[in-house]
Amino acid sequence: MAETNGGYDTGIPHDEMSVEELREEYAELHEQMMSGVLEANRHDRMMGAWNELRERTEVEQPECPECGARNWGFSDHTECRDCAFGPADTDLLNDIQSAWDSIMHAEVSA
Repeated sequence: MAETNGGYDTGIPHDEMSVEELREEYAELHEQMMSGVLEANRHDRMMGAWNELRERTEVEQPECPECGARNWGFSDHTECRDCAFGPADTDLLNDIQSAWDSIMHAEVSA
């Protein structure tokens, strides 16, 4: 994967990247976001890497109790990307974290 000036080359389409490359890119950009140094134009790139990873895994995220979506966002808190519900239930939060861990670390056949 090409790198340019401290970041990944945005010219490489996510669907042409390996799973490992996607995980590396997402992890780096997510760390930048959590540290407050992610450039605004890189957020869409981070989300694209995450969405491609989700598509390549068979991991089903838990259902949102408010809207039924299975689309959780992770930043300084966890929330449903469809309705902005922020779960407080420990079991649901653990299930969401487990799904995230599986997406980021499980073996994938792509």
